[in-house]
Amino acid sequence: MNKRFLFLCICSACIGTVLSVMFSFDSRIQKRAEYSGEVYSLSLENEEDMKRIAQFFDISVTMPSECENIRIPMRFNEVYENYNKLQYDMGMNLENFKGEKCILYTADIDENTVIHMISWNGQFIGGDISDRELHGNIMSLSGKSA
Repeated sequence: MNKRFLFLCICSACIGTVLSVMFSFDSRIQKRAEYSGEVYSLSLENEEDMKRIAQFFDISVTMPSECENIRIPMRFNEVYENYNKLQYDMGMNLENFKGEKCILYTADIDENTVIHMISWNGQFIGGDISDRELHGNIMSLSGKSA
């Protein structure tokens, strides 16, 4: 019985190692991005990471942020197509994450403006700055309008 237990433990460890290696080489994940000649980390796992990314784009955010679970749709309608074009400005592309569960972080910039950042498995994959009003202005984190 001890040999079986040891065998199962070794198999489980091997499977876990293989899965973690496979996940770490996911081609959709970028660990760093370049914007205006500067490189920044794409880790987005908490409010501090959100604040750090915002500061990279010279955006001050008010903490705490809110976070909610979202899913990137499998098919993009016109709204998502236009939103995804904003992501290109930062070297991002949400097409690579269709159907994936993500976390949407939201924080105040001022009383009329919020910042959104999307995280997939702890990595920043997109975001925007938008007016609070329903059909208000929306732009990339670098300030490019839709």
